[in-house]
Amino acid sequence: MRVSKNLWIDAIYINQADNAEKAKKVMSVSHIYERATKAHVWLGSATEGNDIPSVFALFQDWLFYKRRIFEMLGSSLTAFLMRPWFTRRWVLQEVTQTYAVTLHCGSFRLPWA
Repeated sequence: MRVSKNLWIDAIYINQADNAEKAKKVMSVSHIYERATKAHVWLGSATEGNDIPSVFALFQDWLFYKRRIFEMLGSSLTAFLMRPWFTRRWVLQEVTQTYAVTLHCGSFRLPWA
């Protein structure tokens, strides 16, 4: 007995350059994925450093070190946010209503927008 299989490729079915078409077909895409028994995701060709084995290796390293990294990040971020500037009441207006804001911390500069 033969069982038929359907293959649906969204990049072909939906014109990726047409935002109106993409918006219109969102509902049918949802229906298709709900009924699918399997999905394959094409991420493009592998390039050294960002292929799946490299990323998984980095992810495994991250899982191993994440607790220590989060401890360091948490204490650093907490100390950073304790700076007097963050306690001022007008901070939000300063960064949202000014045309160009640059944060400075020592010799480091970070453009806000």
